[in-house]
Amino acid sequence: MNERIQELIVKSNGYWEHGDHNMPSTVCFQEEDLKKFAELIAAKEREACAKAVEGYCGAWDDQGYALTQIIRARGGKHDTRRKSKGTV
Repeated sequence: MNERIQELIVKSNGYWEHGDHNMPSTVCFQEEDLKKFAELIAAKEREACAKAVEGYCGAWDDQGYALTQIIRARGGKHDTRRKSKGTV
């Protein structure tokens, strides 16, 4: 299990039950915490996709910008602020 997943488990109140020498550790969640974990994973993946589009199209490409906004909006939250060309 990679470090990024472990961080998301902790953020969503998941915990480990360590197995014995024959059993692996298990990650456990309360129902609401499992939903939170799933939402965190989905948000990370949406942002990764949006950044891949920005990297491919460029941050100032209108079609690329529109695609990134559609991807980010799928989570119910997206940043509609767009920097003007030529600003930092």
